[in-house]
Amino acid sequence: MLYSFKNHYPTKPPERLRFPDGRTRTNPSTFSDWELLELGYVKVPEPPSISSNEELLWTGSSWEVKTKEPPVVDLQSLREDLIRQVDQKLQEIEWRYQRYQRLQRLGTTQIDNLSDLDTYSHRLMEIRNQEDPTNVEWPDLP
Repeated sequence: MLYSFKNHYPTKPPERLRFPDGRTRTNPSTFSDWELLELGYVKVPEPPSISSNEELLWTGSSWEVKTKEPPVVDLQSLREDLIRQVDQKLQEIEWRYQRYQRLQRLGTTQIDNLSDLDTYSHRLMEIRNQEDPTNVEWPDLP
């Protein structure tokens, strides 16, 4: 059972009661509703079940279920973050281009396929111009 102390958010009854005359009791199973009420605790019904798009509020006297507001999406911030992610992914493969050039100068067998790297880089660059920054399909790294 839940109790609200002076209209605060409901909790279980305290482990210890201190009465106005100085007496204390520490066995919650022996506390009567009358004693709790006398000390400012009011019995509260169990809260209702809520869904993931709702929140439960205590008004001070009753439970209130409120529908959550959808989050405000800042598209400009999302676009900027998307551009940063694309730039980071491009930087992460830059060493592979450098290795390709080095192996080409040495006349050694290539490890990377330059065409695949170029295709991947191009697809990343196309993401930067995408209209909807919330729905991104990232290309697979070759």
